[in-house]
Amino acid sequence: MKQLILFLIIVFLSENISGTPQKADSLLLEGKKYRIMNAILSEYFEEYPEKMPDIKYAPSDLNKGYFAEFEIKENQLFVNEIIINGKRKYKNAVKNVFPKYKTEKLSWYSGLLGVQLENYSEYSDKSKPWTYVSYLIIEIDQGNLIKTRRIDYNELNVFAEKQYIELKKTNQYKELLDKIESENKTAYKPDSLIRWNILLYTNKIMIE
Repeated sequence: MKQLILFLIIVFLSENISGTPQKADSLLLEGKKYRIMNAILSEYFEEYPEKMPDIKYAPSDLNKGYFAEFEIKENQLFVNEIIINGKRKYKNAVKNVFPKYKTEKLSWYSGLLGVQLENYSEYSDKSKPWTYVSYLIIEIDQGNLIKTRRIDYNELNVFAEKQYIELKKTNQYKELLDKIESENKTAYKPDSLIRWNILLYTNKIMIE
């Protein structure tokens, strides 16, 4: 259980080191809004730092400085909002980052989106993401929806472990180990970091 909790805490990015719950990005899917476990724009802003909105103030519940809303329309991934703190209220900076955001899919993005569905058990603590009853794993390739997998709380752990086993069979796994070791930005062992963050380190559903 400790392994699962660590996996979920790290992947869901639900709390910062002070324990303050963070505003999560969201996904509009078939008319409903869901909390997602990924920070889709993080790598984009790392590659294109000049595109990062001018964030003058980031409250304690918004460490990354913004929160975004995405949408899947006609099996393609778009961004609708990138919300930052203005002088007196939140404002949408999406036009500054993606001027054609309404018509241009996010063709630069490939990966697995982890979606927290809205159903809870009677024992769920809604402030803790790992108590959700079910999840949706969405595979995106160059902005296109490829497949989805709906799983429950127990199946999530099984899915993560099987993904990890399959990843270890690939050259990508060794490349990831080398990259994490060279960056040396975490106290976690590289293999453990990959294992606990498997949705971030695999771009496609690798198991049937």
